[in-house]
Amino acid sequence: MSANIRVMEKTNKYGKLHCMQITSVVLPAVRASVASKLYDMGYGQESIADELGIAQAAVSKYMNKRYSSEVALIKKQIDEQKLYEGIIDIISKKKGKHAVSESIKLLCERMVETGMLD
Repeated sequence: MSANIRVMEKTNKYGKLHCMQITSVVLPAVRASVASKLYDMGYGQESIADELGIAQAAVSKYMNKRYSSEVALIKKQIDEQKLYEGIIDIISKKKGKHAVSESIKLLCERMVETGMLD
């Protein structure tokens, strides 16, 4: 399967997103959105990486907008609707990495369920 997956070709015969599409498009878009907001709030790249449980190099990639047009499209929707706010709140209240991961997972699920990715 190609790493460059088109968002519009996202459903299988059951109408659900493939895992590959979640991990290569949706999850990076959520992380890029949250990383950008945290950076705007004064967090450094190392701190952002630690909070999101990802490598600092990934944060750098997000901050320099080195991601696919599909990721950019989903990130724009996340930013416009401020869907990152729950995740930012959890990070600000220092509820821990598990809570952050769970919040990201729930946001991804909500995006799928509401048809935001259609």
